[in-house]
Amino acid sequence: ANISCGTISKNITLVEHISTTSTCFTIDANDFTLDGNGFNITNTESANNGVYNLQFDDVTVKNFGGINNFVESIEFDSTATDGFILNNTITNATSTAIGSDGARTTVANNTVSSGEASNGILIWGTSGALITENVFNLTEGVASIAIRLGGGGDLSKDATITNNVITGNSSSALVSLESGSYRMDFRNNEITRTDGSDYLLVLNDDEGHLENNTFTGTFNSGFPSKPCVYLLGNPGDHNFTNNTINCNNDALLLGTTVEQSNIENNIMTSINNENIDDDSGADDINELMINNTYGKITWNSSDLSHAQNLSVGTNIFLENNNIGFYSIASSQKLNSTAEIEIYGLAYSETPELHKDGIRCDALDTCNVSYDSGKGILFANVSSFSNYTTIQSNSAPTVSTITFNESIIYTNFDLTASSNYTDPDNNSGTLFFEWYVDNVNVYNESVA
Repeated sequence: ANISCGTISKNITLVEHISTTSTCFTIDANDFTLDGNGFNITNTESANNGVYNLQFDDVTVKNFGGINNFVESIEFDSTATDGFILNNTITNATSTAIGSDGARTTVANNTVSSGEASNGILIWGTSGALITENVFNLTEGVASIAIRLGGGGDLSKDATITNNVITGNSSSALVSLESGSYRMDFRNNEITRTDGSDYLLVLNDDEGHLENNTFTGTFNSGFPSKPCVYLLGNPGDHNFTNNTINCNNDALLLGTTVEQSNIENNIMTSINNENIDDDSGADDINELMINNTYGKITWNSSDLSHAQNLSVGTNIFLENNNIGFYSIASSQKLNSTAEIEIYGLAYSETPELHKDGIRCDALDTCNVSYDSGKGILFANVSSFSNYTTIQSNSAPTVSTITFNESIIYTNFDLTASSNYTDPDNNSGTLFFEWYVDNVNVYNESVA
C-alpha cells in the first residue's frame, strides 16, 4: 500500500518517493523501524523535519535514498534513547542533517551533503553516542560542521567516533567537540580540508582519546594562524596517538591550559609552521613520546614546540642498541632533557652508555639504570645525538694473595694464588710460582 507522511507507530517500509510541504514522519511508539527502502522524502517548501522523534526509545530510521531539503532531516529529542540512524543519504539540510539529544544514539553508514546546514551530525547534551562509517561532503563557503558534540559539563561524555570520512571547504571547524565532550574516543577517521578558514578538528574538553586518524589540511592564505588540530581542555589529559597530520599551517596546537597529555608516535608535517605549537603554561607539563620495539624517547615539558618531523627513519632512529637524531640543531627545544629506553639488551650487569662514542653514564649528563631481567636500559639525558650501549670493562675484584706454605724457606719452590670475579660474573684463580734453582721467575694464570 502507498504510504504518506504523518504520525507512525509501527514498522513501515516505503514503496515510493514522497514529497511534502511539512514534517513528513512523526514517531509515536517505542521499538519499531522506519525503512526508507532506497526511496526519497523531499521537502518542496520550508518543512521543519524529515523524521521527528520526540520521546520514543529503540527506534530505527534506515535506508532512505534521500532525505532532501528539510530544515532538520532526522531529529531525535532528549528523551528518545537507544535510537539507530542507519544507511541514509541526506542532502541540503538547512540546519542539521542528523540531530540527537537522546542517550546512546547510533549513527552509522550515512552520507551527508550538508548544503546550507550548520551541522552534519549534532549530538548535544547526551552520553554514549556511536558515530561510525559515515561520509560527509561539505559545501564550499558554508559554515558547516560535519560532527558536533557538546552541551556543557560532561553531558556528551563517552562518545565513540570511528571510521568516518569527512571532506570539506566550509568556514567552520569540520569536527567540533565542545564542552561536554568528556572522555571522547575518536579513532580511524579521515578528515580533509582543501581550502577554508578553520580547524579540521577542535576538542574543548578533557580525556580525549584520538588515535589512528588522518588529517590533511590546506588553509587559504588569509588564515595563517589556524592549526589543523586544536586540543584544549583544563587539564586536558588527552591521548593523541599514531595520527598523521599534513598541514600548511601548524599541525597541532596545544591550548593554554592543556597538561597531562600524551602525544605518541604521530607523523606530523607542517609546510609553513610548526608540527607542534605548544601554548600551554609554564607549569603545564605534557609528554611527547616516540617508540618502537627497539626503544623509546620521552620528553616531559611545558613547551613541546618543534618544526621537525619526528617519524622514525626521517629525523629519529630507533634501531638495535642505537637511539638518537640524524640531525638536530642545538637551538631546537627538543635538543634538551629527555628520557631514553633501549630495549633487547642481554647484559647481565649494567652496561656503559655512550653518546657519540664517548662514555657518558659516569657523568650527570647520562644517569643510567638497568633492568637485567627485561634487558632494558633507562637513562636521563641532557641533550641529543647518538646513544648506544657497550659491555662494561671494569677491572675485576681480586682477593689477597695466599701462599701455599705458612713458613717460607728459600730452598722451596713457592706457589701463591688469588681468586677473581669481574662485573660480568666471570671468575677464576690466578697462580703465582717462584723457583729457587736459578730458573727465571714467572707467573701463570689458570682459569
